[in-house]
Amino acid sequence: MRGPTAQRSRLRNTVIGALMAPVVVFALSKMLGFKTPSFWIFAMPALVTGAINYFGFDSFLRSRLRRYFQLEARGRPAWGTRYLVADGKLSCVSDGVELTFPLSSLVSVSEDDSRLEISFGRIGLCVIPKRAFESVKFKEAFIHAIKIRVAGF
Repeated sequence: MRGPTAQRSRLRNTVIGALMAPVVVFALSKMLGFKTPSFWIFAMPALVTGAINYFGFDSFLRSRLRRYFQLEARGRPAWGTRYLVADGKLSCVSDGVELTFPLSSLVSVSEDDSRLEISFGRIGLCVIPKRAFESVKFKEAFIHAIKIRVAGF
């Protein structure tokens, strides 16, 4: 939800939601035969829908992901996810699906209390839970293996 794609979606949904409210108000006023409403009749729905879309985006996205996990994945988590750094690529293999990211596209490596986030810009974001590493030493070795294979990092 912190990746660039999610942020673009947040902005796009906010703008579209904010623009659609005045259009709907204008169309309804014309269809029902009212005179053209004042500026505030257009501005208030735009502000409200824009704020709902902007501030509610994370919870909307979480609920969609949760619903996908329950319906499509049938509630079973992707056990046995493996992360491999080889041949200038980072590969993530889980449940028979393999995602490969070229290390030359690495933008940043960041971490918080529970996960390690490896950003490849517009290509994607690889999120690895810290519990996947046996120890802090293994986590540091993994990060070092990634950074050492990237020119200029």
